[in-house]
Amino acid sequence: MKYVFLKNLDNLNFVRKYIILILVCAFSLVKAKDDPKQAKRVFKLAKGVTTKDYISGKLIIKFKIASSANVKSTGTTPSISKLKFKSGTLLNLTPVFNNPGRSESSISKLKTDTNGLDRIYHVKFTSKLNIEAAINQLLENNDIEYAEPDYIYHTTYVPSDPSLPLQYQLPQIKAPAAWDIIKNSSNITIAIIDAGSDLEHEDLAANIAINTNDPINGIDDDGDGYIDNNRGWDFVGASSTNSKQDNDPDVKNDANYHGIHVSGIASAVTDNGKGVASAAFNAKLLILKAGADDDAESIYNGYQAIKYAADHHAQVINCSWGGPGGGSFGQDVINYATSRNSLVIAAAGNDGTNSLDYPASFANVLSVASVNSDDRRSSFSNFGFLVDISAPGANIYSTFNNNKYGNLSGTSMSTPLVSSAAALVKARFPELDMQQVGEQLTSSTDNVDGKNPSYIGQLGKGRLNLLKAVTQISTSVKNQKLTIDDSGSGTIPAGDTINLYFDLKNFLSPVNGLNVTISSTNSHVEILKNAVMVGAIGTNQLKTMVGPFSVYIKPSTPDNEKVDFRINYSANGGAYQDYEMFRITAAVDYLNYHVNDVASTITSIGRVGYSDEDQLSGQGFNYKGNQLLFEGSLMVGYSKTRISDNTRNENGGSNNDFVKKIRVAQVKTSKATFDAKAEFDDSGNTTPLKVSIKNRHVAYSKSSRSKFTIVEYDIQNAGTATVEGLYAGLFTDWDVDEGGKDVTKFDLATRMGYTFGKGVGTKYAGVKLLSRTGGVGYYPMSAEIAGDPLETGGGLTKEEKYTTLSSGVKALSLGEDKPNGYDVMFVTSSGPYKLAPNASAHLAFAIIGGDNLTDLKVSADTAQIVYDKELSTEPKSPISTEVILNQNYPNPTAGETTITFNIPSDGRVLLELYNLLGQRVATLINEDLPAGYYPYTLKVNELDLQSGMYIYRLKFQNTIKSNKIEVFRP
Repeated sequence: MKYVFLKNLDNLNFVRKYIILILVCAFSLVKAKDDPKQAKRVFKLAKGVTTKDYISGKLIIKFKIASSANVKSTGTTPSISKLKFKSGTLLNLTPVFNNPGRSESSISKLKTDTNGLDRIYHVKFTSKLNIEAAINQLLENNDIEYAEPDYIYHTTYVPSDPSLPLQYQLPQIKAPAAWDIIKNSSNITIAIIDAGSDLEHEDLAANIAINTNDPINGIDDDGDGYIDNNRGWDFVGASSTNSKQDNDPDVKNDANYHGIHVSGIASAVTDNGKGVASAAFNAKLLILKAGADDDAESIYNGYQAIKYAADHHAQVINCSWGGPGGGSFGQDVINYATSRNSLVIAAAGNDGTNSLDYPASFANVLSVASVNSDDRRSSFSNFGFLVDISAPGANIYSTFNNNKYGNLSGTSMSTPLVSSAAALVKARFPELDMQQVGEQLTSSTDNVDGKNPSYIGQLGKGRLNLLKAVTQISTSVKNQKLTIDDSGSGTIPAGDTINLYFDLKNFLSPVNGLNVTISSTNSHVEILKNAVMVGAIGTNQLKTMVGPFSVYIKPSTPDNEKVDFRINYSANGGAYQDYEMFRITAAVDYLNYHVNDVASTITSIGRVGYSDEDQLSGQGFNYKGNQLLFEGSLMVGYSKTRISDNTRNENGGSNNDFVKKIRVAQVKTSKATFDAKAEFDDSGNTTPLKVSIKNRHVAYSKSSRSKFTIVEYDIQNAGTATVEGLYAGLFTDWDVDEGGKDVTKFDLATRMGYTFGKGVGTKYAGVKLLSRTGGVGYYPMSAEIAGDPLETGGGLTKEEKYTTLSSGVKALSLGEDKPNGYDVMFVTSSGPYKLAPNASAHLAFAIIGGDNLTDLKVSADTAQIVYDKELSTEPKSPISTEVILNQNYPNPTAGETTITFNIPSDGRVLLELYNLLGQRVATLINEDLPAGYYPYTLKVNELDLQSGMYIYRLKFQNTIKSNKIEVFRP
């Protein structure tokens, strides 16, 4: 089965970034013809993002095309009142790219935006929710494409000793020799997006870009929406707390030296007898201030400035800043700039790690690391396979405010050096587009791996060599798409032989006799077929499905092993030699399966459908191509404080109490089409229950069994003390209809909770309790309901989790009386159990898909028969051999009260309510039920009971039992 990792071939040329990011984060995609409906969206802050990295109370959202069609036609802002946000207040909604001063007549002058930037808005809000929970609540609006924080980025420099030789970096990159070839790049513009610059500096002023079409006169003469943007633009103003855009990007004090220093590296006026020189010699500097005067190290509106730069024809866009926050908004803007033929160049970061920094880690961005004067990695510089190129960045001498000069270090300094080189290359080869200029720079570098043996392939293609870059057009073959063919539905199991295929594009000069090989130093893989002869590829030509390359994943491969590969290119009789890196994750510790109508995933930690909380690792529960399940997870507990689970919590994340003991593996001797087992315990819990759990999934291809999968859990008490009152169950969050328009109900006869959509013809999904040794529980929920356990933050506390497990049948339906239903979820549970040390409780569920309720019930009955006859090892006797009717609780009651009872065998149950005169008030249950324990919730208000004493009576076969209930109506 082939699994394809795609990218936009028109816009995304630096595709190794997408390959690595997709393989690391989402390596389990299904074939196009089997693509499930997109699961419910969940936002999580990237690792390393803290409150200093985003603006509090402000978000960025993008509307979908259909939702914004009317907005485009009328030019109005979408109505904020139509956005659902129940746990706070949305204050206002404003376009992110609402240019100041833009007139209606000027709009037609702007180029068509195919990236949807006109659908992106700022929204201010107040809420007690944390930012993740607030975003996730907004994502429940079906007309929102994405929502994410308004990130703050930080300038990336490291203070250093200024005593080193001045401007050593220029001879290191062979700039003086390059100047013998070309000096003039005055027709090229480098946008400096930073904290401003010194527009009057003796070594910068002559290179500052002047917009002659908009002189300073209070009028938007050029109709671009910016009044008097004669020498750049300020996107923030004096203070970040009271942001106000204006036409003055000049710095106001010496403390804001970062952007000035960057400007001088990018294009100080050269050969003028003053100050310093630059590689670009005399390229124009478009100064775009994205930092506040009172905050020298923060970048607030960097992406807005990138769009401005692209709209104003900057061929090179320098971003000497970054942070851990990525997201779709930034990638959208980068794609927009790329479509405008701008090359975005960004600093890789100064953490000294391989952590991802943005915008450098976005596709289409040239990411720059720093090396010292000896070509060794600067200790502060980030590294990794997403880095594209290195350049000197330590102790760089450049311009400071008020005609001063000084030294700074950082990838902030190496980045403008590459931007400067890009300007000179574009001037030398004007026929190249800017993406080709980027490839020209990376393909003409000096290899520095020999001096950095610990970072081979992680400092880009090498250190910038400007002389090579301006003297020869290189060849640059790059992988555009990776296709993996494995037997594990994208999980690349240990013991499997996989085939790899590449789509290759040549960006620069033609190649002949291209030979492609792959290699890896990872001892857990063996490459069986490592070479393919491709032949000739012309400039900008694409060759698809180059392969196969065969790789054996050894049986001893550890779980979730990251395997790095190197693609080696050789062509033109050996004159062209190049390589790039990519990564796959092998021996993934979950198994995807697709049997007849059902596709799902068994994990090694008890979750159903997805192994992680981000819904990336797995297939959910897919019925006939419809993705129905967002989250499925086991919960086990015996008190309000003693719960173990991997379910969502009240903090916007998920618990990770269950830890893998034995990785999931298929049972080869099974009669079922798919049969797999795993084992885990709750050692991840700080106060573990000390349970050891065996998990099993069974699926069948036989037509009568094709719509369900059976999920079993054997829960063993691994402690030394007897456990009483233990409950266990499955939390499931279903998305059957689009936009959360669902209903959930419980069918007592089949002991099945199920969900269906309010729309016409939606599918049905159900969870049926198959095991009989404990009572049945069903607890429906929705965050849209006041007082619901999910209302605050959309997650559950330990106490709430126990309540959902132990409350019996809480209600028989939820959402049926609402025109649009709810975003529903429910817990299907069983218990209570008393477990002596080493004793086990057995739970089994059928997870079912259906076309309608009758279809669902037929499969439920079939699943019960299959389980009883072929799978069950539990005792056939129920929890008790007697008919039991317990006292209701609470009693007296003014609202809801629970009546619990037990029947020892299958049969008709009649539960009725009488007044003291012996008159029947209501029939509560009159159904055939399987043997077992049942809670029934009686709702006083729905029966309109008056204050007084009543009698509830249970009749089962020849046994009748009664109890009194007192109703108090205030």
